[in-house]
Amino acid sequence: MKHDLDFQNLFQVLNTPLLILDRDFNIVAANGARFEATGASIEETFGRNVFEVFPDNPDDPKADGVAMLRASLNRVLKNKVADQMAIQKYDIPKPGSTTGEFEVRYWSPINIPLLDSKGNVEHIIHRVDDVTAQMVAQQRESEMAEARNEAESASATKSAFLANMSHEIRTPLGAILGFADLMKDPALTAEERNEYLSTIARNGKALTRLIDDILDLAKVESGKLQIEEVETSFFELLDEVMALFRERAKAKGLYLKVSVADEVPAKIHSDPTRLRQIMVNIVGNALKFTDDGGITIHVQSQAKSDRDLLFSIQVRDTGIGISESQREKLFQPFTQADNTTTRKFGGTGLGLSLSSRLAKALGGDVRLEERGVEEGVGSTFVISFMARTAAEKEAAVISEIAVKNQDQTARVLEGLKVLVVDDSHDNQLLVTRILVKNGAVVETADNGRVGFEKARGADFDLILMDLQMPEMDGYEATKLLLESGFKKPILALTAHAMAEDRAKTSAAGFAYHLTKPLVQNELISALVRFHSGRTDSGDSSSSGGKSHFA
Repeated sequence: MKHDLDFQNLFQVLNTPLLILDRDFNIVAANGARFEATGASIEETFGRNVFEVFPDNPDDPKADGVAMLRASLNRVLKNKVADQMAIQKYDIPKPGSTTGEFEVRYWSPINIPLLDSKGNVEHIIHRVDDVTAQMVAQQRESEMAEARNEAESASATKSAFLANMSHEIRTPLGAILGFADLMKDPALTAEERNEYLSTIARNGKALTRLIDDILDLAKVESGKLQIEEVETSFFELLDEVMALFRERAKAKGLYLKVSVADEVPAKIHSDPTRLRQIMVNIVGNALKFTDDGGITIHVQSQAKSDRDLLFSIQVRDTGIGISESQREKLFQPFTQADNTTTRKFGGTGLGLSLSSRLAKALGGDVRLEERGVEEGVGSTFVISFMARTAAEKEAAVISEIAVKNQDQTARVLEGLKVLVVDDSHDNQLLVTRILVKNGAVVETADNGRVGFEKARGADFDLILMDLQMPEMDGYEATKLLLESGFKKPILALTAHAMAEDRAKTSAAGFAYHLTKPLVQNELISALVRFHSGRTDSGDSSSSGGKSHFA
């Protein structure tokens, strides 16, 4: 091949990597930019066929690029026009590297025919344009667009969730405030008053469950959820859950059937609170989305070792069913199958997500059986969890005073002197009324500093201490009291209800942890146990008293 001096100089000084091929695709020339870009030597390039430099190797990840090159060169020979190839990604030796480092480069190859005087292809220029900067910029733009879309989607999901959560919170709150206002009417009959009180209590519990679900999901997401393992009557737990739904199922004209396989043990070691939460969510959903027929629940267990069992609870309904597209969203937090679900059936979209995470924390899962992936045929959810069988001997029975079954005229706290330290006057009033009604003598303090001074100046049998208060919180007040030699039990009465909060109060020297919203029976039961365990001198500072509450 003959080239004039100008062409040769131009060919060599161009920064674009170039190869010149003959009709048989042998390399007859290459410029310096080509050698610099690829790191190949003159010996590895000149006089060789291009497909020796780029061999056809099916096992080579570059095989597709070689096939594209062959097809492109053949098109140039046939059509006698330039052929642009798709952009290729290569790992190229990093210039100047002495350690064999590579860098990613993106090349845009084009094959250009050089025609002879008769119009036939005599040579082909294989030119490679480095488009790495453009590709990186496109990728960054694409990543930014994806991140922007994800952020917008997350924002929309958050907004929808907050709107729905606002509705879910305001609904029971509206009932509580509305019926509390109606209670002011002096002309109410006893029947109306009881009905209003029941409505307030029912909606208060619903609001508490909603808040608990939000907190639990936050704990699961942050990895701070703590699982207990206590001996539990599984049959009693199952019956408790069914009792919650029997009347509702009856009101909707639905059946609610439960069957338990023979191998399922009566007592297990697990976390009854979490199990109850999961079952209430799954059975509650089945009942919510079923208008005809009913719900069938079947429980079975499978031994995994001497005492380890894998439980399976199948919850099958004859409700509206679930489509394939809806299934993808089922276990995502803050979402429901679609917006119409929220509008028609209500709910927060937390139940399935939380249940799945809780079940996984118990060594199992919550899944939707394939049968349920169709609208109109009902759904079947399967709850699984690991548990241990109870020991052969019966666990020691702890004597409890059943406050709720007591004679309501009994003053079970007669003579007990209690200091209530709380910055909320409403909570002070509530606790005081409950304790005085049961015979206790009560004084109050508005913060930890006042509580500390009062406790040092009077002989209280017990202190109920809020944690979060102005001027001095419950932790600091308790620390000062213990350092000053105060020997009586100090019980935390607080809205901080997480497991880590209980651990923190225990470590700080509190004898017991009671949570708000206040459950009257739990409060009285705790104080009754203390009151009945006092010595004749009224001094309950013994280690036995302490360990009873810890």
